[in-house]
Amino acid sequence: MTIGKPHNVKFVAAIAGGAAVVALGALGLFSHEQPSAVATSTMNLGATVTETTPPTAPATSMAVPGIKGYNPPAGFATTH
Repeated sequence: MTIGKPHNVKFVAAIAGGAAVVALGALGLFSHEQPSAVATSTMNLGATVTETTPPTAPATSMAVPGIKGYNPPAGFATTH
């Protein structure tokens, strides 16, 4: 008995690979959806903007700290 020659194995592998490529190509062609819904709809790609006039005065006239504490004079160092 003789086992298959190496060139027969290469030939069978080439046929199987070619068939796989053809099958995947056909599957890709037939599974593609038609873009009819996209062509008839309108798309908004920009941000929604509502134009308003800015206020004439700032919301806060002057900043006020939330807490008050002792403020030592300049050059005075405390060591505790």
